[in-house]
Amino acid sequence: MTGNTEITNYQTRVLSALKTVGGYTPVTTEVIRLYLTGIYGYTTGVKVGNALAQLRDRFGLVEGQDGSWKLKYVQ
Repeated sequence: MTGNTEITNYQTRVLSALKTVGGYTPVTTEVIRLYLTGIYGYTTGVKVGNALAQLRDRFGLVEGQDGSWKLKYVQ
């Protein structure tokens, strides 16, 4: 079950990244990946993509036409 916990923690970090960088620039997957790499040292974009896909379902995350992500319901 370690994998599930890791995904949940990662989702939390992606949500945190979305809230943190949300006011500055289009928050693309790449922006989130770069932010998480700087804060946590992650280097994989696949994890970010997976977390975003799961968060889209759970939190109403939407991807704009410019490729940016926005939270519909910020918690």
